[in-house]
Amino acid sequence: PAEEPKAEADAGGETTIDDAKAAMKTYMDANGREAVIELLGRFGVKNISALPATQFGEFIAECTA
Repeated sequence: PAEEPKAEADAGGETTIDDAKAAMKTYMDANGREAVIELLGRFGVKNISALPATQFGEFIAECTA
């Protein structure tokens, strides 16, 4: 069959910004806003929107560690 469009990133097992945002919310609920700011800083960004897609998986792992 023809290759399906990449609309459903989760179907391919790839993490999305929505996955990263959900992990960040859980992390913030448990650790507070300052902890999130510090974590984002470790990735060299000031907000989740600036996080490169290639780092979503690592970011989520840090949030759930």
